[in-house]
Amino acid sequence: MKWTTELALNLYEKMIRTRLLEERMVEIYQTGRIPGSLHLGIGHEALSVGAVAPLRQDDYLVFSHRGFGHSIAKGISEAAILAEFMGKAGGCSGGKGGVHLADVEHGVLGVSGSQGGNAVIAAGAALGAKFAGSDRVAICFFGEGTANRGPVHEGMNLAAVLCLPVIFIC
Repeated sequence: MKWTTELALNLYEKMIRTRLLEERMVEIYQTGRIPGSLHLGIGHEALSVGAVAPLRQDDYLVFSHRGFGHSIAKGISEAAILAEFMGKAGGCSGGKGGVHLADVEHGVLGVSGSQGGNAVIAAGAALGAKFAGSDRVAICFFGEGTANRGPVHEGMNLAAVLCLPVIFIC
């Protein structure tokens, strides 16, 4: 990826779009039209967008919470994200995932309901890519509070032992 003014502006636009989406989602959440939880990533826009930017559409993305910026950077529209959280058919998972955002077309494999579960999902996706002879990679985001969980260690250990194409970002 060659750094250009056009690329910088594109990344900045995605960060702004992420922030605006999250601020709008807070407003809608407060009206009760978004059921369940809402985990915001305000302040994480640069990491979310910047780390995902080099990925191709068919590369895998796994996160646990605060995945709006990641998803926008992967190409999912704000409308599809919002519809998903509101349980609408126009959502990226047909409104069935809600907070467990997923969009297989864009390589977003979904949110694990278990803290740290995303690490083994990412390792599994990378293992599948390796077995298939593909050059796809997986990227896994997790927070420091999850770093001491068993599944994180298991996913990282599997990735290290088998030299899997997975990137873990804490």
